[in-house]
Formats: sequence, C-alpha cells, structure tokens
Amino acid sequence: MNGLGLVLAGGGGKGAYEIGVWKALNEFDITSNIVGVSGASVGALNGALFAAGDFETAKNVWENISAKKVLIGSSLREYILSRLPKTEMPDILKKAITLALPLFARLGVFTQSGLTELIEENLNYTGLHTFDGSVYAASVGYKGLFGMLTGSTAVKYFSLKGCSDDEIKTRLLASAAIPIVFEPILIDGEIYIDGGLPLIGDNAPIKPLYDEGIRAFVVIHLSASNPVDTSKYPGATIVEIMPSDYLGGSFDGTMNFSRKKALKLMELGYCDAVRLFEPLYRLGLANQKYLSALKQLKENEHDFYKRHIENIKELNKSESEINLKYRQWGIIKNN
Repeated sequence: MNGLGLVLAGGGGKGAYEIGVWKALNEFDITSNIVGVSGASVGALNGALFAAGDFETAKNVWENISAKKVLIGSSLREYILSRLPKTEMPDILKKAITLALPLFARLGVFTQSGLTELIEENLNYTGLHTFDGSVYAASVGYKGLFGMLTGSTAVKYFSLKGCSDDEIKTRLLASAAIPIVFEPILIDGEIYIDGGLPLIGDNAPIKPLYDEGIRAFVVIHLSASNPVDTSKYPGATIVEIMPSDYLGGSFDGTMNFSRKKALKLMELGYCDAVRLFEPLYRLGLANQKYLSALKQLKENEHDFYKRHIENIKELNKSESEINLKYRQWGIIKNN
C-alpha cells in the first residue's frame, strides 16, 4: 500500500512532544502522505486529533494543559479525606498523611472525567470520520475475572473508524487508562487498561497498520530506550523519531501535565523532527533539481534536433527554389 503510517507512542504528559513533531510533518509536507494512524495511550489521543486534521486545536490543548484538567477527582484521595477525621490516630500522624496527599494522589485512582472532557471539547469527530485512512488505539485487555487473577492479557487494536462518537471516546479512554492512576474501562464485558504498558502492551503499535499492507512508517517515541524491533516487520521502512533529551520519568514526565513542561516538549519535538527531515528534504530538492535539469537537457536536445531538421528542410526548400529560378533563366538546363 502506498503512503505512510504514523505511529505515536504513549507517555502521559510527555505526549506534548508529538505535537511538535506534527508541526514539522506539516512544514515538510509529509502529513498529506499519511494514510493510517495508530497510537497507544496519549499517543492514541494525539493520533485521533491528527486524523481529525486540526493541528491548531491539538496545539491549543497542550498549550493550555494542566494537572487540574487531567487528574481530577482521585477517589482514593477523597476516601482518605472522608475517613481521616473518624480514624483513631495521633493528630501529628493525621497531619502527616494530609500533607502527603498530593503525592499520594498521584499514586491513587483518578476518575477519567478530565480526559473525557478534553476529548469531548476538542476532538472533531466529523473530521475523524472523514479521514481517508485507518485510525487505531491500542489497549491491553484482561479476559474476564480469570484473566485478572492469572495476569493473562492481550493487546487489542481498536479501530476508531466506523464507530459512534461514544465508542471512539470509550476506546480512547481505554487506551489511556494508566493502571493505579486511572480506573480501567469496561468494553463488551472485558476490562481494558493502558495500551502502552511495558512488557504486556504495545507502545509503538505498528502492527495494525502493517497488517493492512502499509510498509513505510514514521514512529514518534517518547523515550529513546525502546526502539522498534524491526525484525517483526519484514519489508517495512521505519523512520523513528526519538527525543534528543530525557523527557522525564513517571512523576516528572508521565504524570507532569504542566503547561511549562508541555511548551518545552513541543519545541523539542519540533527541533528533533526538523533535524531529521531537513537533510532528507534538501536531498529531495537536490534530486528534484537534478531530475529537472536532466529533463531540461533532454528537452533542449530535442529542440536542437528539431530546429536542425527544420533548418535542413529550409535549406533544401531554398535550394529547390534557386534551382527552379536558374532553370527558368536558362542558367541550368533541364535534364
């Protein structure tokens, strides 16, 4: 299949990096060649925004991101606060627990109301529906209660095309359901969590696009430590964009949804992509110029022979006219 597949990795707040890369894709006219999009976790959310074709909206989402918009209503935090006054323990210990709650909340279970609101307010469903290509969101599913008890999991590549708006939203939330941080999502009787989890997930979900026949990919990573195992995709050309700087760990990266951090990561993503694409672009321009010059040379050569033949015809015509005059004047006798 002709065209490129765009694959976006997961990584929570580090996802702002992918918007910077998207900007470069637009500037180098690569966006128009993308015929399929696949992502895990925040990569799925950014992928849906990409497929919808609204860069400015995606940029605006990340430029105005905050922890308050994403990490809303920690049920564990609320439970602790509600139970603490009724619990028999020294006041100094209660005070210590209260002071530790901001950190504890990061490890607790948050509702996905913040992400839900971001999707509902910013995702252009119509644009996604009309995108002329495939769109996938990777998630990890537990096969019922037995699967949860045994740890049996399987990666599910949810297609977002041909789905209702609510189904799209639910599948995106399932892909971004980071364990412990967000509650899991139930779809058709199965429990689904973050699709980019190490060991059990697929944080660079090339597979669904590869299975459709796409053989050229641009993969945007949010960490330089997990390159694609290219042996899994024989015959594929894979360009990997990796951060040139460390984007952070669990707390200062994945769980960091600050505007300041997002702006920094968008700029880094843009610079890294430009650094990769510009030499290829210049090489392409040089190749275009060479081909153009070669074409012009051929055209000039063709014009030269054409004019040469026309000149010979003119000379022959002139010679014939002169000979005719000479015969009329008796200078040359007819044979």
